[in-house]
Amino acid sequence: MVLAAVVVAGLSLVTTVFLGWRALRLARHSNTMPVLIDLFREHRSERLAEARKFIHNDLGECDASRGLDGLPERGQDLLRDLGWFYDNLGALVAHGVVDLDAVSGYLGGSVVASWNAVRAVVLAERAKRQGFDDPDRWQIYFENLYELVQQLPPERARSSQKLWRLNNDGDGLKLSRFSTNAPVDSRANPKFRAQGQEPMTLPRQASLPQRHLAGPCNSVRARRYWWPVA
Repeated sequence: MVLAAVVVAGLSLVTTVFLGWRALRLARHSNTMPVLIDLFREHRSERLAEARKFIHNDLGECDASRGLDGLPERGQDLLRDLGWFYDNLGALVAHGVVDLDAVSGYLGGSVVASWNAVRAVVLAERAKRQGFDDPDRWQIYFENLYELVQQLPPERARSSQKLWRLNNDGDGLKLSRFSTNAPVDSRANPKFRAQGQEPMTLPRQASLPQRHLAGPCNSVRARRYWWPVA
């Protein structure tokens, strides 16, 4: 009887801990989702789209060695807006407010391309601020976010999700489900593997049916996602 009571008490404790952990996870998810939605919406805004167009098309004609002073006034404003967006996003990731997986999977390519475009301007601007406290602070979270995305590239961030159904093997996007009336994963059902059905291969620019896109849509600054920058 004593042993049975101990077992029941143990199971009750484990169940309580599990349910508490799950409740915390769901609460964090519900708090994070509005933040991500707002960030993704802002990234799609006309202002930041114009900023990305500027840094990729026009910034190369400016004198990056002068920092922001080497840019026209409009270009300075656009670069600041875009830089602070990624810097703020990087702060949220570094401090664990939002997960790196979703950020890298959706915006990772833009983070890398944008940092490569503005890096020379950022370094020059930091050099001009050496008389201030923490001169390297300017866009440091942006740079750290770039390093994190390098460690977890967008394709890996997406493919690691349970509900991601596409992969890229270099010959175009390929569905990881097999083509049948009701898509079935052959790895889970040997019958389809035995029938030798091949995955569907799609061109890179193909428009995919919506059903195939169901998926997840110790320094002072950081604890969880901080990549030390040399």
